[in-house]
Amino acid sequence: MLDFLRSILNRFSVALYLLAVVLLLLAALIPDNDFETFPANILLVFGGGIFITTLVSSILNFYFQQEIDRRFAIVAGAEASGIRRVYADRKAAMAEINSEFEKARGKVELLGISGTDWFQPQLPVLDQLNSMCRNNSNIDVRILLLDPRSKHAIDRTLIEESIDLATENIKNVAYATKKLCEDVLLSMRQLEAVLDDKEKRGRDHFNIEVRTYDTAPMLFFVRVNDRLFVEQYHYGITEEEEQTNLTKCLGKKMPVLELRSQSSAAELVGSHFDYMWKTSETRRVAPGSAEWLGDDLRAGAWLSVWEKTEKIVVAHLGSFKDLT
Repeated sequence: MLDFLRSILNRFSVALYLLAVVLLLLAALIPDNDFETFPANILLVFGGGIFITTLVSSILNFYFQQEIDRRFAIVAGAEASGIRRVYADRKAAMAEINSEFEKARGKVELLGISGTDWFQPQLPVLDQLNSMCRNNSNIDVRILLLDPRSKHAIDRTLIEESIDLATENIKNVAYATKKLCEDVLLSMRQLEAVLDDKEKRGRDHFNIEVRTYDTAPMLFFVRVNDRLFVEQYHYGITEEEEQTNLTKCLGKKMPVLELRSQSSAAELVGSHFDYMWKTSETRRVAPGSAEWLGDDLRAGAWLSVWEKTEKIVVAHLGSFKDLT
């Protein structure tokens, strides 16, 4: 309430209110028998008009100022957090990322799930990787994709494919044919072609390494030309998606943040990538990995991972329940 009163009673508006009051008082001082005269009407109209207009504009200004302050607070918070720019969704960010890849230099890092925005045939990022290899560009590329044998990959697939284990046996899920598995394997095959081309051409300046990871996906992460793009992963779906049994996508809907390279936020997500890279040392992708991994999935390796993990989780939750 005090803020509202301060807004409608600033120096300029107070002066206008005083002017309006003076004009209205002058009109009131005119004798009743002369009130219909031209000067009285003018004083009344101008005085009343100034008062009403000033009051309305002051109220509108108060609400406009609140909105301006709110928006500036968002900008100030983003600046303090090291956020350089916010993209509404993945599609908007990919236009900028693709542009940066055309002039990529130095270090490039990509962390995703299946890489469908980067490594599917004829996509700009994949085309640029092939160009870097042909030109023997002095670039170091590190890529992390989700291992489809991971329980975390299975969890995402169950949500995306609308599979309810309360009514369906996990053993009856044709997991190897699901979209997440097929997308990861397709991306791996495209990257294997780049790795194979590098070896055949003997490209010693262009360095590329691909690994798979076995942790819950947390970030979509791109570092190119010292620009960092980050999107939070999640397990959520929209109400509209919940009403359909069509295959869903758990990613690409959250805002993508571009971080200032020297910010603490950029340092944290960079450290996150380094940790995942270090812990994925034993899962390096090489030519032939996708074929081998596909055979492993079809043989049911994913199911043994799921069952083993579930037993461990249930055992621990049981112990925890006993404590309560």
